[in-house]
Amino acid sequence: MIFHDVLDDQDWDRELWRFAERQTLPAPVLRAGNAVTLAAPLHDSDIAGRPTAPGNRAVLTLAGSAVDKHGPAIAAAVGATHISVLAWADVAAALGRQATGEIHAGFVAVTADLEESQIDGIREDLRMLADDGPSVHAGFLVGPDLAAVSWLVAKALAWPWRRGERCEVLSVHSAASSSRVSGGDVVLKSDATFERLAPQLLGGHVGLLSLMAHGRDDVIHLQDTVLCANHVGKLVTTAPPNVPTCAFTGRCCRDDVDFDRILAADRVRADVVFTNSCMGLRVRDGMFPEPYLLAHGFARGAVAGYIGCSSLVSGREKVNLLTRRAMESGLSLGQTVSLLNDHLGYEGSDIPAFGLVGAPWLAWAPIDVPALTFADPRGLQSDAAAAGRDTLVLEGGRGDLFFVSSRTAPLADRMTALPPRTLTDRAEVDSLALRAGAAIENLGDLPLIGLRTARQGNLLVQLRDQIASTARALSEALEGSQPERARKRLASLRTAVARAEEDVATSLFERGTTSSFEFEDLWCEILNQRSEGTVDRTCPRCDRALKRLSAEHPLFRRLRRQSLVCPQCTLVEDLDPRGDVVKLELITAPYWVRGTEQRVTLRISVDEQVDRPVTGYAAIFAKNSAKYGVGVPPPERLELTPGSVTELSVTAQVLDRAGRYHQDFLKGFVVSKGTVSFASCPIWYRPPGAYE
Repeated sequence: MIFHDVLDDQDWDRELWRFAERQTLPAPVLRAGNAVTLAAPLHDSDIAGRPTAPGNRAVLTLAGSAVDKHGPAIAAAVGATHISVLAWADVAAALGRQATGEIHAGFVAVTADLEESQIDGIREDLRMLADDGPSVHAGFLVGPDLAAVSWLVAKALAWPWRRGERCEVLSVHSAASSSRVSGGDVVLKSDATFERLAPQLLGGHVGLLSLMAHGRDDVIHLQDTVLCANHVGKLVTTAPPNVPTCAFTGRCCRDDVDFDRILAADRVRADVVFTNSCMGLRVRDGMFPEPYLLAHGFARGAVAGYIGCSSLVSGREKVNLLTRRAMESGLSLGQTVSLLNDHLGYEGSDIPAFGLVGAPWLAWAPIDVPALTFADPRGLQSDAAAAGRDTLVLEGGRGDLFFVSSRTAPLADRMTALPPRTLTDRAEVDSLALRAGAAIENLGDLPLIGLRTARQGNLLVQLRDQIASTARALSEALEGSQPERARKRLASLRTAVARAEEDVATSLFERGTTSSFEFEDLWCEILNQRSEGTVDRTCPRCDRALKRLSAEHPLFRRLRRQSLVCPQCTLVEDLDPRGDVVKLELITAPYWVRGTEQRVTLRISVDEQVDRPVTGYAAIFAKNSAKYGVGVPPPERLELTPGSVTELSVTAQVLDRAGRYHQDFLKGFVVSKGTVSFASCPIWYRPPGAYE
């Protein structure tokens, strides 16, 4: 006999203590249901099948809860220490006082005492605890009532006697049309049908069922069927009001799915289920009543461990790959979830919100040669610090890039050095991507401060068309540790950005040389201005103290200007604080004699915090110079070095135009990172021979 049915709480408690003494079957279950009949054939009392992780274990219960009084017996049965906490927020402190090293912690509760936000809080507390305390791998033995909790405990107790499965891994990636998963049975979108899956899921025995599918409504959507948590049909009464469609109509929520072709989660014959789908870890009445939630649906049946995410997911196959490889390497279910969450926390492709319903110390199937190879953190320390990561994991033979933390790095069965440049490469690509994104955003903001060009709309549309494809390509390249591929995609995007910046520079130059255009006149009509008093700089022309003028958009506070104004020479410098340019100066003679050449230099200072040389388009012009007879060259593309001064020097041809001897302004500008920065200084046109 695999499981032993007991009728009341006291009998269950007593039988747990007996199991702790003999450490052999049967495993006690409180008020066992039909699931016992389904799960029992997956076990064999004469064999030792599945392994469990060695080391320290803890069972945590909430003081005064329905489960708390059974905590000591549950802990004894599973070989753990019992910890009763006054609040789930106390978990990290309580575990921090336990043994150092690794702890597999099972949180045992009914859903009235533990809901999703508390699970998220526990997960985050344990992540931070690993920095200077034990590494804790969590699992949640949580159910709607004590009987459901007892069934999760019983499956954990019977785990060592699970039979070897007929199908080691069944990967059902119904959200994908192609896959690079090798080994096992892989079912893609068009093949994820009832006829294809029902024989294995309902009549076979699957070791790991790995799902990548749409499922935020607590239904796993397949081609012509669904995996549903509560396949019962129309109810006599439809209270409470948040029941799904089937409770009212007796039909599936999908019109194309017949009711008798639904795959019931509690009938699935699998050891472990992993779901890469949105909102797959609801455990408490909310979106739907608890019987309709996927986590409870699988937990009610033969599945001993269910892993899902309490957040939205991006649907990347790499997540399924990492989970599978970790389990194949002999990691426990709790260690696998820790590895997955810590990787996602560093990579940023998904929220690290995966959780396990089941005992964390259960291990799936160890193999002789590890499928995961961890990089040696000692060889990567400086590069890891520079990139903001700890260290890496490489999936054998495929080149996928995985991140591990101080908690998960020790999980490797062997250590191997990774080329130190890998992390630096990723940091470089990250920097280039952020810069390209900032430039595109800044270019798109120029019309909001009044600057429009003839080709601006078309160029921005072209840029935006590239963004989504480039972002996807970058993610794929970086996940696969292919920084060179990422650089090529970014180079294409940067070329498009450069064209847009050149268009802005050309437009500014043409407008400035053919009219009395003042760039500051555009934003002065839109932005709110305020004076911030004098600054520690003097006017390069007259040596008077300069005053800072700040301006901010009334609707978009990110749009600002910072200008320096001289009481005699008017505007001297006008910068966009989002750009790289921190100082601009125009150097030239004050008096321009007609019929001569005048040398002009624009001095451009770039922020020393910028991590690499940048490019920009710069030009110098005299206002309305085409009309007033001043010839200047068009904008030039420059390489600007952080922390130093780059100079653009040009020669202005001042033609002899009789009668035009008035004062005017010389302008210099830089377009870089999608921003526009200006410098200005007064000049005086003088007649020929006036200063000879």
